[in-house]
Amino acid sequence: MNSLHSKLSSFSFLQSTNHPQPFLWFTPSSSLLSENDECIHKGLLITRSKKLITHENYYRLTLTHLLLYDSTHIKLALPLRNTHLELSLNLGFTLSEYNHCYTFYCLSPDSYNTWISKLRRVCVSLDFDANYYLKELIGKGSFSKVYLGVRYKDKEELAIKIIKKKKIIKSIESRKALIKEIEIMRKINHPRIVKLHEVYENDTSIFLVMEYLRGGELLQYMRSKGVLTEKNALVVIKSTLEALEYCHRLQIVHRDLKLENLILT
Repeated sequence: MNSLHSKLSSFSFLQSTNHPQPFLWFTPSSSLLSENDECIHKGLLITRSKKLITHENYYRLTLTHLLLYDSTHIKLALPLRNTHLELSLNLGFTLSEYNHCYTFYCLSPDSYNTWISKLRRVCVSLDFDANYYLKELIGKGSFSKVYLGVRYKDKEELAIKIIKKKKIIKSIESRKALIKEIEIMRKINHPRIVKLHEVYENDTSIFLVMEYLRGGELLQYMRSKGVLTEKNALVVIKSTLEALEYCHRLQIVHRDLKLENLILT
């Protein structure tokens, strides 16, 4: 276990400094039972004590917590604040944060694959190179570059936004903004808004794995094709308003709406 702590100590960029509480189980309030907290997955997991005693319990995964529950109520909750996901042997995985580690085991390969795929949506994974490779650069900004990436297992193309830590590590505000961006994107699930699939981290970079939209920026399209027709403009405006209305219902404000940020499918 000490070697795992040592390995994870370098992967600490995304751990928010705004949460002084330790990463421990706690008794949940009724707010965690809200229907608005999306249930991503639920099922049986196994834990083992130091005496190798096996315990089987049911768990429910949401965007913000791993909940331990029985047939009548939720008993305990584990907060997920950009928690690191580490794959283990024997159908196991470890969730780590603030030097606290919790290891769980699944009953079957199918269960394991499902839990890992769901956990990658809400945790920070450490094995980017084992799952993706980069094909070409498709965009860049002041603090990041965006590549066309390919997932090994199914050859699906995705957009990979790579943020170099050294460019923002000295700025607390930039770090907070990145953490907030990830938290917001994880909450969003709308056909008119680009989807964040997974977040990875290594010693030098943060990787945001996102849906790849092949049409490119609206600004680039208009520069090459000219003014939009009335019909095409109607489609763009309608789609934009639908996305904004969805964000506003979640109390999210975009604050940077421009042609460069409107991507065509």
